[in-house]
Amino acid sequence: MNREKICVSKANRSFWLIGLLNNVPWVLMLACATNISSGGVALVFLSNQIPGLVVKITAPYWFHNVSYRVRMLMSSVSMGVASLLVACGGLLHDETAEGKGSAKDFDGLGLALELIGVSFISFQCSLGEVPYQSLIYLLSLFDNDIFM
Repeated sequence: MNREKICVSKANRSFWLIGLLNNVPWVLMLACATNISSGGVALVFLSNQIPGLVVKITAPYWFHNVSYRVRMLMSSVSMGVASLLVACGGLLHDETAEGKGSAKDFDGLGLALELIGVSFISFQCSLGEVPYQSLIYLLSLFDNDIFM
């Protein structure tokens, strides 16, 4: 196998892995919508869609001012913050479901933290997806059979 084919093969695997890691949290948040808010699945769905839609609509106006490195850093930090918020909100939400102590005061806070976390995941997914969709063109210059 020549050097060019090895590079294209590594790039194909890298794009596949990055795409998988970028979209898995978004899918998990949609799949867990009933666990986050059993009565407000539509609220979870809107929290999961609106931030991503805003990023995708506004991206042409500001993406050229932010480098790929900074966008990927923002995406990574957003994923970490989202996971932390959903986990903390879930702990508060579970405490109120079990009725432990004065935890009933935190029921709304737990749901709010989870919804903000879902919004961060949507932001992260869109912020990570758009740059790689534009970079796939460069990969296709090296390998014409990439989409076949």
